[in-house]
Amino acid sequence: PNKNRGKGVLLINTCISIGKLYAVCLGILFIQQNIAETNWKLMMVSGSLPNLIVILGSQFVLPESPRFLFSHHRYT
Repeated sequence: PNKNRGKGVLLINTCISIGKLYAVCLGILFIQQNIAETNWKLMMVSGSLPNLIVILGSQFVLPESPRFLFSHHRYT
């Protein structure tokens, strides 16, 4: 809806900015601890954890799409 569009755009941009800050802080931490050269798998996992939290959490928050409702014959 039009009245919620601004809030949605603001939320998306805020999440992107926080994600960039998180990535920079993690990179600095790993470089200072010399983890980047020895354990790159830890870097990959730590970068994907926020994504997994959002994907799993959105299953309970987001409503069904119109396509899903139509395919399951729920028109109202």
